[in-house]
Formats: sequence, C-alpha cells, structure tokens
Amino acid sequence: MLHHDARTELGIPLATLKLRELRRMKGGPLTLDEGVDELDTATRLVLDLKSTEAVEPLARWLQRRPDSSRIFVCTERVDALRALQLRAPSTQIWQTFPNVGRHAHERVARVVAGLFAHRGRDALRIAGDVAGVVGRIRMQPNDTLARLAGVPWRRLLPKLMEAVRDDLGGCGVSVHHALVTPELCAAAHSNGLTVTAWTVNEPDVARRVSECGVDMITTDRVQAIRRVVHTRPRLVGSSGEAVG
Repeated sequence: MLHHDARTELGIPLATLKLRELRRMKGGPLTLDEGVDELDTATRLVLDLKSTEAVEPLARWLQRRPDSSRIFVCTERVDALRALQLRAPSTQIWQTFPNVGRHAHERVARVVAGLFAHRGRDALRIAGDVAGVVGRIRMQPNDTLARLAGVPWRRLLPKLMEAVRDDLGGCGVSVHHALVTPELCAAAHSNGLTVTAWTVNEPDVARRVSECGVDMITTDRVQAIRRVVHTRPRLVGSSGEAVG
C-alpha cells in the first residue's frame, strides 16, 4: 500500500491491518499498482520505505513490474536497502540522511556520535549549531528532530558519498534540506549520485537548495514551489501530488 506513515492516524501499525480494513479508512490508501497506474508512463516514482517489514513484499512487487527501471527506493535504513538489493538486485536505491532513528534515545546517540567525529574548533561550531536547533523543538518537533540528528553530520556528509556509491551500491541520496550544501551536491555528483532535498515547503528554502545544486525536491506544495524554481531541480510530491 501507498501511505505516508507506517501507522494510521490512530497509531495502529499498517502492517497489522488487512486490506479490507485499510479500505475502510478515510481516503483509504492505494495499492502500489493503483498508484503507478495514476501516473504518466514517463514519470519516475520514488518510494520511501518506512519499515523493514515492507522489504519482502516490495521486492516481490518490483520483480514482477516490467517498468521497474523508473522506480527508485529510498530509506535511511541501510539494513533495509541491503535486504532489498539481495531480493531484487536491479533495484535502484537512494540512501536517506539523516538517520533520525525510531526513538528518542537513538537520536541522542547519533548526535553524540556525530559530535565525537569532529575535533577542535569544528566540534565547537557543531555544538553551537545543535544548541541553535534545540530552541525550535516546540514549534516544529518533527522537523527539529531531523535537524538535530543531522546537524553533526552536515560537514561530514560530502565524505560519505563515495561509500554510498561503492559500499551500498546506491545511485542517489535523499537529504533533509537543512543539511544540503554546495559541497555535498558537488561530492555526490562527482560520484554519479542524484541529490534530493526533503521536505521543502518554503520558497526561500527551495531557492537555497536549488542554488546548492540539488537535482530533485520533495515537497507537499508542488505548485507553490514550482513557481520559485524555474530550472533545476525536478519536484517530487510527497503526498501523492502530480510531479513535474
């Protein structure tokens, strides 16, 4: 099924529900086949993998699709990407950054690990960045948690692009917009990787990441962002909107 979150609005895991139960939901989700049928045949489809439980059925689905070459799968879960590659080797994958984890303690551990990866003045600058982000958590909790987990890695991301290509076999990266830099885009492109910025709903943010050199933008506001981004990048609707 195509659904933005791994749980319903009531917090019920989708994986525990039968198809008929999902169909009774308000605006019941589409199956993957139904979703693809709604799109133009030239449109590329990016699937954001939300859980490892979806790997096996997704691999079976990809293997029987004659047009799988236009389908990409992204997630921060490296284990899920590797498992998907084993079951459907021709799958085109993108690694998502940052990996914010599923629980608060995972986010804290990643921030601490990132801080220890820096030295001297660089570590002090990163600590200042973290302090600046924490102040936003009440106003925008989800976005702030993504920023918080990613801040320590902002300056390190360009160095990871070669590993995404060689160790993971990825063809692109999907990066939270706060972590997008010209250096990241240059490093990704030099390794033949596509760069997607997520989730960009503000015009000034769209302009910034576009100037950094991203290839694609994930947004909930396709039409509004299209008005301020006239050349690169392509736009990807994160809520089922048409793409362009």
